[in-house]
Amino acid sequence: MAVTLYDQFGGSSTPTLTTGSDNCDYVIVVGADYQERYIKDGATSYRFYNRTNGAGGLTAGHIIGVSITEGGTGSSGGGVWGTITGTLSDQTDLNAALGAGVADGDKGDITVSASGATWTIDAGVVTYAKMQDVSATDKILGRSTAGSGDVEEIACTAAGRALLDDANAAAQLTTLGAAASSHTHAASDIASGTIATARLGSGTANSTTFLRGDQTYATPAGSGDVVGPASATDNAIARYDTTTGKLIQTSLVTIDDSGSVNIPTGQTYKINGSALASTNLSDVSVATGSNDDFLQMKAGVWSNRTIAQVKTDLAASTTTAGVAELAINTEVDTGSDATRAVTPDALAGSSIFGVKSIVAQLNGTTALTTSEKVYFRIPPSINGMNLVSVRGACGTGAAGSSSSGTPTFTVRNVTDNQQMLSTSLTIDAGEYTSATAAAAVAINATYDDVATDDLIEIAVTTAGTGVTYATVTLGFQLP
Repeated sequence: MAVTLYDQFGGSSTPTLTTGSDNCDYVIVVGADYQERYIKDGATSYRFYNRTNGAGGLTAGHIIGVSITEGGTGSSGGGVWGTITGTLSDQTDLNAALGAGVADGDKGDITVSASGATWTIDAGVVTYAKMQDVSATDKILGRSTAGSGDVEEIACTAAGRALLDDANAAAQLTTLGAAASSHTHAASDIASGTIATARLGSGTANSTTFLRGDQTYATPAGSGDVVGPASATDNAIARYDTTTGKLIQTSLVTIDDSGSVNIPTGQTYKINGSALASTNLSDVSVATGSNDDFLQMKAGVWSNRTIAQVKTDLAASTTTAGVAELAINTEVDTGSDATRAVTPDALAGSSIFGVKSIVAQLNGTTALTTSEKVYFRIPPSINGMNLVSVRGACGTGAAGSSSSGTPTFTVRNVTDNQQMLSTSLTIDAGEYTSATAAAAVAINATYDDVATDDLIEIAVTTAGTGVTYATVTLGFQLP
């Protein structure tokens, strides 16, 4: 390794380092009472390394450069120190000059102590530009993690910055849009303590006033005290004494906590100022009954009576007016009830009044065909009635039923142009009546009513095979 020294006389006791000329690795600038050392930092620039007091035996005004290369021999620039050969470790005087370390003392922004072992940055010399960059906007430095430790970044929103730069609390209230003289809180925020009466309403608050709904303290209307007797009976009803409205007195009538009213025995019971005629009203208190029972004086005693009992007491007969149950149409049909009364509606719906029937024969001994039809008009005696029954029959009982196929019949009100059956009348094969049909006939309740002279049609839609003496019977009754 070769070490080459360069020496430049600066011509001043405070020389200035020039860069980029000698391309030295290490430069010492010698002043009148100091040495500054620089290390090459880039192709044409140097970085300050340290500064020591005193010229160190060197001549002020000189700038000494050291260039170190591997192998070869060294040379000198300026001829001040001459040529140095061999390895760097062989240059004991140079090593002493270069490796002496940094002497203790104030180096500007840094103070060196402990023989160069401790370097302390002077207070207030680290600029913001020399600090670590903040990771993002809206950050402040502090510590949000519990306990002591490193400085941390804490989020600071625009709203937070708007408060932080306010000069005082009043300015912060303005930023928040809040009035300094009042606050709004939910009632639940008041967890303890009491609220001053002046905060509740206006007016004078004292023991003689109350707070009205309009938040005003006011004196109650009216005046005067209610004065009662020195003692009273528990549960007794209080009564006014005289007409002043200020005096009350006790009474013999009591109302207990369950609401029961008690009037002592021997007192006069009056309703609207008139005394009750019966002296047995006390029996009412022991009468027990059920819902819908009656209270009745029976044999001189107040008793609860059921509807059935009262009905028996007031039963009507052929010689006595009274209460009678109304019979329904089936009870009218029975005809044996001697206690029920018959209404026109029940009579009209009974068999006694009668279901009026019309029988239509479609054929005789000639086998039934689908061309068979029967027409008839509703007589006045059936006016306003409803079709209530439909029955079909055929044959003689020994012959004339359908050997195959199901004879089917329809009933139509030609006048209204409506089918009166929702399910057609059928007689099953081998059967002589529709009573045993698998599909029961159904009357259309919407079109079951008839009027005088309505034209009714009974038609065959399916004839079956060999059917004779086919008839259809229609029954009519008042609704």
